[in-house]
Amino acid sequence: MDAKTIANIIAIVSPTITLTLTILAILNSRIEKSTTPLDTPSLKILTIKRHPVSQEELLKVVKNSRNFIWFVALFTTATLIALLISILTGNGHNIYIAIGAIIMCASIAAASYFVVGRYKLITIVVVEPFNLFSSVDIIIEADFQYLFDKCIDALKSMNLKISQVELGDSEGKVKALRTSQIKIFAPIITITVTVQKIENSESSFTVQLSFFREFKTPYINAFESSKITNSFIDRLISKSTKA
Repeated sequence: MDAKTIANIIAIVSPTITLTLTILAILNSRIEKSTTPLDTPSLKILTIKRHPVSQEELLKVVKNSRNFIWFVALFTTATLIALLISILTGNGHNIYIAIGAIIMCASIAAASYFVVGRYKLITIVVVEPFNLFSSVDIIIEADFQYLFDKCIDALKSMNLKISQVELGDSEGKVKALRTSQIKIFAPIITITVTVQKIENSESSFTVQLSFFREFKTPYINAFESSKITNSFIDRLISKSTKA
């Protein structure tokens, strides 16, 4: 394989990798929202309060975003070098140069969209922590069995696999798994939903979510947990679409 062929391959493969990973990051950060009406009067929402992330967690998010910028810069530089080699040596085919340039521009545009959106989110998180938060308080007034079943339905509608269910007189717990065929992009995450009756109340319950990531570390970042939590809340409080 000569230098011309290598340069042509790098010119196309390098920005393609950047574009693919950026698109996956954008899709993974999207929050699914439902337009279904609230499930009233079966559920009476008393409290949904999201708590902002700590300064330490926010710094981790900023650091990850900066790392992503360096990643894009590295692959963009490699692409530019490959294109320059092809042009200066006169060995590159116009079609390879054109394809590489187009994909590189698309990569830069997609990466810019992702990074700008991420930093915009960071700037408003303290004021309105809807998309990025450390934890959430959920208090709902409802029939216990109905609320617990609704939690299970919400997890199932998120394409999660129910792995364990525990139900008592005033407390219930359900565990669900988020799996993926491509584990490097979406490692297994265990989501535990606990429904517990509030002491000295007739029909008020807290709904708590906890996460465990089965990967190199059990740590799950705030963006990931916030996205899952928002998706769960949206399905929990919405009227069921089942016939």
